[in-house]
Amino acid sequence: MNSSNDKEQDFLRKEQEIRAREAKIRLRELELEINQKSEQSNVDIPHYHTRKHDESPSSLKKFSKKMIKVGKFIGFTVFTITLMRIGFFLGMWLAYGLITVAIIFIGYQIFMSDSD
Repeated sequence: MNSSNDKEQDFLRKEQEIRAREAKIRLRELELEINQKSEQSNVDIPHYHTRKHDESPSSLKKFSKKMIKVGKFIGFTVFTITLMRIGFFLGMWLAYGLITVAIIFIGYQIFMSDSD
């Protein structure tokens, strides 16, 4: 009984070793293919002269960019406040109108309707 388990374990271990070897061989093959492709494609890639990006714009440009951002923010804020005030104004008049219509309707029901 013990010898059959040993044989099974030995068989499984050998099978795992074979799979590991096959995986290593396949990885080497893939690596060789990739290296060959990259060597072939390196010939076709044009090389361009690079230069350092000028990262220090003048203080006037920085100031003007900041002022543009501040102006956009202020404009957006004024527009939003104006839009809210218009909305509140229209809403207020709409509420006045609805209240007036409700009062007139109640007065009509009380005073003008026929009570049979």
